[in-house]
Amino acid sequence: MAERNTPQRGDGPIVEFHDWPVAANVKIEAGNLVVLQGGYARQGLAAAGVIAVGRAEETVDNTGGANGDKRVRVKRGCFRWNNSAAADQITQADAGADCYAVNENTVAKTNGGNTRSRAGRVLEVDAAGVWVETY
Repeated sequence: MAERNTPQRGDGPIVEFHDWPVAANVKIEAGNLVVLQGGYARQGLAAAGVIAVGRAEETVDNTGGANGDKRVRVKRGCFRWNNSAAADQITQADAGADCYAVNENTVAKTNGGNTRSRAGRVLEVDAAGVWVETY
């Protein structure tokens, strides 16, 4: 895991910020996908029952802290994430469909047999990755 410069499209009406409480013993790095698990923020991961909320705008280290000891600023919008491996890769034909979090910066076409949660809606696929709208 590391900070990353995640590209964003547009500054339309869907763009908004929210400061979420960070889960205990979690470090969230700037530019990565943020999900809520049990109401607390963590970096994106392949897990059922988490809710994608956007891109981390800062690095927050709550290692050694309790749930909510720190907060992370998250931006909602349209971001380009890495595409999954060939077996579960998203194509332009998937535009408009949901995609699913594999980790903090990668999305896949399927929920992996109900082992992944929704990351957002596919807007476009290009050579560099998948443009995903969080909402």
